[in-house]
Amino acid sequence: MTLSASARGRFVAVASLALLPWTIVYTRGFVTVFTAVALVDPLTGHVTTVGEYLSYTVGRPPELMVPWLVGIVVFALAAVSAALAFVDREDERVTGFLLVLLGVTQLSVAVGFSGRPTYVAVPVATVAAWALAWVVYRPALARMVR
Repeated sequence: MTLSASARGRFVAVASLALLPWTIVYTRGFVTVFTAVALVDPLTGHVTTVGEYLSYTVGRPPELMVPWLVGIVVFALAAVSAALAFVDREDERVTGFLLVLLGVTQLSVAVGFSGRPTYVAVPVATVAAWALAWVVYRPALARMVR
């Protein structure tokens, strides 16, 4: 079986979301970049991986951080779903829905932080995941609501 270019392209597009900053939070001269695998302070170069973060919080992160962590799980599921195209088993509706859900999780992070005085948060992954869902998975998502 030859993997189609469209299946390969879908997987690469979904996987590339891991390379983007997911949410950028700014307050009083400090910046934190939420990514698929870590929290990054671009001003100091300090990186806190998800595992380190969970060990610091003893597995009980603050409520404001939960959507970021849920988003990591949702992203992993979307990547696995897209990878199923390699064995001709991807359900594009599932992948598309997971991308929409990923966008919701990161929007929740941004709204949560932006609700605090002096905080500004930009949900980059929300825009990227929703754009990907719209451009690539829209026909499959439309079949879900018919």
